[in-house]
Amino acid sequence: QTPTIQQIKIEGFGSFNSRDCTDSPNMGNRHKIDLKVKDLQNNQIVQLHPTDSQGNYTGMYSFPGVSFSQGSANYYSFMAQAGKSYQLSLFANWECTNGSVNFKYYDQAPTQVKKNIITGGNRVARLIDSDGNQQLIKRYYYASKDNLNQSSGDKGPDPFYKDFRKWKSKCIDAPPLRDAVITSSSIYPLFNSGKSNVYYKYVTVSLGGDNFEKGGIEKEYTVKRDYWGNQLFGSENVGSAPWTNLGWSNGYLKTEKFFDHNSKILKVNDYTWEKKNVTNNKSYYVRKNYTENNHKPVTYTCNSADIIRPHNNTYWVCTTNHNHHYRVSDWKCILLDANNVEKSNPNHCYQKPLGYQLVHQYAIE
Repeated sequence: QTPTIQQIKIEGFGSFNSRDCTDSPNMGNRHKIDLKVKDLQNNQIVQLHPTDSQGNYTGMYSFPGVSFSQGSANYYSFMAQAGKSYQLSLFANWECTNGSVNFKYYDQAPTQVKKNIITGGNRVARLIDSDGNQQLIKRYYYASKDNLNQSSGDKGPDPFYKDFRKWKSKCIDAPPLRDAVITSSSIYPLFNSGKSNVYYKYVTVSLGGDNFEKGGIEKEYTVKRDYWGNQLFGSENVGSAPWTNLGWSNGYLKTEKFFDHNSKILKVNDYTWEKKNVTNNKSYYVRKNYTENNHKPVTYTCNSADIIRPHNNTYWVCTTNHNHHYRVSDWKCILLDANNVEKSNPNHCYQKPLGYQLVHQYAIE
C-alpha cells in the first residue's frame, strides 16, 4: 500500500533462458515476459506509460499490458495513488523464457535529511600564497555559500565490478554452468566513466581566512553523469562495456558570484555553453559468453535431401491478442478472435550445389 502519490518506474527484461535450457528451443524474440498491473481496490487494470530510464514520458499513449523481449531494457511507469494497493503479475508466453522486472516505491511518506558524504581521496582545504611581505589565504568549501557545512557532492556507486562467468562440462549435453565474479579495482573508472567519482555542484572560496575576511567567490557547476549503453543481442549484459558520453557537459561552470566580507554580492557571471552541431558515433562491444569444450563443427555440408527442401519447419505467430477456451464435450481448443500466421524457417541449403558448406552465423568470429 502506497502512503503517498508517487510515480512507480518499472524496468523490464525478457529473453531466452540460456542458463537452464539447451539451445534447441531458442525462438529469439518469441521469448517474452508479459506484465500487467492491477488496482486491487477497484479491480481494474492500470495503464502503463512508456518512459526513459529516468522516468520521463517518451510517448503519448498508454497500455493496459506490456511485454519485455530480448534486447535492451524497456521502461514503463504508472502513478500510484495514496492508500491504494497494486498487484504486478508476470507471465511467460513461451517455454524456456527468462525475465524480470525491477521497480522501487516508497513504503512511507518520504522525509529529506541532509547528510555529508563519507568518501576517500584528497581535496584542497586551504592555499596560502606568500611573497615574503604578505600572505593571501584561500579557504575552500565544497558547498554553497548559504550552507557551508553541507557538502554539495554527488557520489557515484562504490567501485566494485560485477559480472558473470559461464562454462560447460566436458562431454555433457547440459545447460552451461554459471557463477558471479565480483572484483574491486582502480581500473574500473577506465571503462565506466566517472561512476565511482564524487562531483561537486558548488565550490566556495573564502579570501583572507576561513570567514571571508576579504570576501569570497561561489562557483556553481553542471553535474551530469554518463550513461550505460543498450544491450542489442544476447542473454547476458556486458558489464565491462564503455559508457556513452551522455554527461558531455559535466563540470561546466554555470554561475560565478563575487561578494565582499559582508556577503554583499559585487558581481555575478552567468555562463551559457553553446552546443555545437556534432555527429553521433555508434560503437559496439562484443564479448563471448563462453567457449564450448566439445563444440559441434561450425560448418554444415548440404546433402541431397537438403538442396530440394525449401523449408526446415514451420511455426505460428500470433498477430492479435486472443483467448484459448476448451469445449467440455470433446475438449477441443477454441481460439477466440485468433488471427495467427504460419511462418517457416528457411532451409539455407535449398537450391545450393550438392556439398555446399554453410557456416553457422553465431560461430563467425
